[in-house]
Amino acid sequence: MKKQLPWEIILDWGWILAVTAASSLIFYAAWRESGPFDSPDIRTHQANAIEFIRNGVIPYRGQGLSYSGWGPPGTSFLMIPGVLLFSDPRLAEVPGAVLLHLGLLAFLFFLARDTIGRVAAWAAVPLAGFLPLVGPSLWPNGHPFFVAGMAYFLVRWVRGRSPHMFSAAFLLAGLGMYVYFTLAPALVAMLVIALVFRPPISLRSLATVLLLLFLIWLPYLNFEAGRGFVDIGSMILRRDLETGAAQTTADVDCYATLPGETDFQEWNYLPWTAEYDANRMVYAGTGRLASLTWLACTLFNKLDRNFDSGYFLFGDPAWPTGILFGAYLTGWMILFLCWIAGWKPVSGLTERLRAAPLWRFLLGGGIGAGILILISQPALVGAFLPGDSGAYHSMALLLGQVRAYGILVWVSGALALPIALRRKAPVRETGVLAITIGVCGGLLWALSELERSWRFYWFWPLQSVAVAAALDAVVRSAKPRRWLPAAAVLLVILFFFPYRSASSKMESIVSSGYGGRESGQVEAMAWLASAAERRPSQTVRIGVVRLGGEGDPTRAWGWLEFGLKYVYESPNAAVAGQGPQDDYRVVEFLGADQDAHPDPCPWDGYELAWEGRRYAICARR
Repeated sequence: MKKQLPWEIILDWGWILAVTAASSLIFYAAWRESGPFDSPDIRTHQANAIEFIRNGVIPYRGQGLSYSGWGPPGTSFLMIPGVLLFSDPRLAEVPGAVLLHLGLLAFLFFLARDTIGRVAAWAAVPLAGFLPLVGPSLWPNGHPFFVAGMAYFLVRWVRGRSPHMFSAAFLLAGLGMYVYFTLAPALVAMLVIALVFRPPISLRSLATVLLLLFLIWLPYLNFEAGRGFVDIGSMILRRDLETGAAQTTADVDCYATLPGETDFQEWNYLPWTAEYDANRMVYAGTGRLASLTWLACTLFNKLDRNFDSGYFLFGDPAWPTGILFGAYLTGWMILFLCWIAGWKPVSGLTERLRAAPLWRFLLGGGIGAGILILISQPALVGAFLPGDSGAYHSMALLLGQVRAYGILVWVSGALALPIALRRKAPVRETGVLAITIGVCGGLLWALSELERSWRFYWFWPLQSVAVAAALDAVVRSAKPRRWLPAAAVLLVILFFFPYRSASSKMESIVSSGYGGRESGQVEAMAWLASAAERRPSQTVRIGVVRLGGEGDPTRAWGWLEFGLKYVYESPNAAVAGQGPQDDYRVVEFLGADQDAHPDPCPWDGYELAWEGRRYAICARR
């Protein structure tokens, strides 16, 4: 790799910093609009950070998991800078989140630059930076910073054969799992890369890293030892601790989507809402044929995770994200085939294919697509399933997925092969990146639950590198080239910069400034803390009621309980759901019109004592 000029270094870092600043400003715009403690996961880690600062209590467990256990407390340490720097608890995650976001984009830039090229690196940064799947957030679902850093050091390890680079990659992987255990596929990718390329490993360096990781993990391991390591076991085996059963998606019906179509509405799996189309369902039935049909549907459903149109600017139209998913497949295949083409055993075949004209590859892609169309016709199913309308319907939906996804995969491969054969790329570096993406993506695809799309979020930065590889191939093949790199990067920004810029948020910023309007949550906390302080010798009972929308009733009062305990330190305040002994009742309005609530106190014996935008407080007469 040629040495960079000083002006190139300045431009590259300026670009990384600019995208970090812009994406962070967009992400936290109108931050006063929503309640700061609505996520129980973030509340747990913020409470740990506060306990560490005030009382010196080292965090020993993290948030509750979907398997009814406790995760590691890595995110708690990332909250400490924000708790120290900001008096407003709503900003506690910002410093740690922005620093990790900067590190993610820096690792991603250098990873793409060293394996694909500078144009791809410039495109990968906004692809990963402006998408809300990643964002500068500490929401504990596996922060991609650790995976991007691990991949970068693995490339350095294989290229320079320095054993210390492996230790650095292992350290980041271990820290990433301490933040969230779902990054475990990264360890498998490391193992595969070690077996394939066999670079040297320093036992002394690795032992130092293992000791450091053991000391970091020690409080959580000590906590787990007292519980028989049931939480770690539940994460590895995906076993629910409450039911004692292995986590399975066998009872979750499959919504047969096509490339780019979303099967989620906000955070809800579409079949769980009233808006789903019953004609698109493949049900988890009994019998071998029904089980195989359902399993194939789930695999197709998860194949384009993170590219579902609901998460992108495009919204309902599926074709733009379908094309973007095709670009991801093409980019990954380019990386994979660049690596395969460098193998000595296939050098003869590589030379013959490299000499073949482009039209033969395109013809092969067209013929393969035509064959897929012919063999995936629903009419063929009727010949094998006469009189079984349910099985026919499921198979027809499955064949629609086979046709759509199969053509997309085949055509992507037909485009990737001539591109990979004709470009000069670093063989080992592209191989490391292709294996990392393939192993992590493959394990997520096979093992993640159908209805939990957020399992894939941390994987997006690696996917964005593959998309950038496809974009780089287009730029390299076009003439003239002078303006195309800038145009390609500009196109990426136009697609992803204004993500989810809701008109209500924009109006709030215009009327109330960057922070937006107050939601009323912090003011409600302060009012109730003051009321509890006036009655120090009594237990002040506070009930929380949600009106005008849906919400988890078991989490309705968690934000207030957290605020009175850790923000305002009111030990005599008891918070729960609505009860007959309530001294105060807090009404939270979840409907569309949160500013208009004419009768917030519909109970006898209570009167309005305070009112904000989303909240009202009713006091017992």
